[in-house]
Amino acid sequence: TGDTLVLRPDGSVGIEPAAFVESMAPSETVRLAAILMLEAFLGRGLPAGVDPARLLPHTRHRRPDLPPTALAPLAAALLPDPEARPSPAEWLASWAEVAAVERMRVEAGRPNVLLRAGYDSHIGRVKLMQTQVNQDAMFVGARGPETLAVVADGISLSDAGRGDQASRLAVQTLAHVWSRLQPGRVASTRLVDRALVLANKAICDGSLDAADGDLTGRMPMGTTILVVHANGNRVHLAWLGDSRAYLVGPWGAAQLTADDNVSGAAFEGWCDGSARAWHPEGHALVRYLGHFDTHGEPAPFQPHHTSLVLAPGERLLLLTDGITDYIAGHEAELVQVVAETGRHGTPDMAARALVNLANGEGGGDNATAVILEYPADA
Repeated sequence: TGDTLVLRPDGSVGIEPAAFVESMAPSETVRLAAILMLEAFLGRGLPAGVDPARLLPHTRHRRPDLPPTALAPLAAALLPDPEARPSPAEWLASWAEVAAVERMRVEAGRPNVLLRAGYDSHIGRVKLMQTQVNQDAMFVGARGPETLAVVADGISLSDAGRGDQASRLAVQTLAHVWSRLQPGRVASTRLVDRALVLANKAICDGSLDAADGDLTGRMPMGTTILVVHANGNRVHLAWLGDSRAYLVGPWGAAQLTADDNVSGAAFEGWCDGSARAWHPEGHALVRYLGHFDTHGEPAPFQPHHTSLVLAPGERLLLLTDGITDYIAGHEAELVQVVAETGRHGTPDMAARALVNLANGEGGGDNATAVILEYPADA
């Protein structure tokens, strides 16, 4: 192509005259370049025997400072089918496209723009036949250009209260706090943290009530949480657990969150050198709402936070694991499916398509999708 992608010491990405390694097939050249970039982002060589794409759901644990679109070209280059990967020229063009989007994003803030919202939820085909309940809960509300969206996925193993109660309490608490705020107030880490402390206490109180005040030998109820508070297209996102947020646009899709599970915690240990090896196994949650300390007192986990400005034509997708665990079997393919399905039709149509796809691929869990869109024509 005559060009090459350069990762500079300051973390920025550039395109400079050079040549790709000519001895490799183009698809392997792109994959190798993506692996080298991923290693540069993480600050160490990748673990032996692990598909590099398995690191994508955890990368933002290590690099929360990456631009919103940064993981999209990496996912495309790590697709398992060489024929599906972009050519070197296409890959360079995709980096140029996301770089242009990030430059535009800096000056794209519009506090008065109205986001479009869509959503859908289903108990899951398997759980429907087992006469179980939908333990996912969600809320979408708007006051002029201000939007609140919440997605929660209750923990199914609880025996002091139920997962659906936990997720409902979380959503109701956050919606109530939001309704009492002065309209137009800019979301902050402190504000969202306070709301999540209240939600954690509400769930813990519910567990104690269900256990008649004694949790000895009991599993308190709990839930994951994804919270989006937007003023126009300025978005603040907070989360605990493994429900995911993806940014989707004409350039593809990129995960904005990092999974709070055993695998994610082990990944952090491997990155900082406290663990010698890492393998992407372990789905049990390590952060969630409904946590008690060792003295039996409500003790909320510190949530993760990130903020961004949506560019015209972009969508923010909030998905429970009943979707992300089923619509694709490979992490890079999952990103591709999210990009393709999440972009088409209205937000309602795209949310419904994602839920239907999860059901079509097994439907073994509750599936919920909430989509916020900054319309390209706004």
